[in-house]
Formats: sequence, structure tokens, C-alpha cells
Amino acid sequence: MYCPACGGTRAVRALLHLDLTRSFLCNPIVLYGVVMVLWCLGGFLAGKILHRTIQICRPGLWMLYLGIILFFGHAVIRNIAVYQFGYDYLGDLLR
Repeated sequence: MYCPACGGTRAVRALLHLDLTRSFLCNPIVLYGVVMVLWCLGGFLAGKILHRTIQICRPGLWMLYLGIILFFGHAVIRNIAVYQFGYDYLGDLLR
């Protein structure tokens, strides 16, 4: 079975090559993490420039909850695809 973090290194490599689709398919938590960091950084910089807090860009627990759901949900879906339907995107278990 694939663990929830399987494909993380491939996702980082694909992201560095600006292949967002492949990065998401290998492990979406990497792309999610980058988007959340840019979201918070953009909110911080906009707050410094505008001299006020932008509420929607503040980090919150919703980011953590969404990340946990994405992390484990993708692992469950990936393992169901491998063992029920014979589809292995990473190609490590089925050849």
C-alpha cells in the first residue's frame, strides 16, 4: 500500500519543472503547501503595504484541516485506485 507521503519527492521535482498537473497527481500536499505559503506571504506583504490586516489572508485552522483531509484523502483514493481498479499513477506497485 502507498503511504500518504508517497510521491512527495516526485511532486517536488515536478513542481520545480513547473509541471503543476504532474505535481498534483504525484502528491497534492506539496502543491497545496506552496499555495498556502504564497497565500500567507501575499497577505503579509499586502498588510505591510496597506498598513492594515487582510482577514482572508490570515493563517487559520481551516488551512490545517484542509491539508489533513487532502493528505489522507489522496492516500485513500490512490490505494483504492490501485487495489480496486488496477490504476497505479506512480507505477511502483503494478507493472
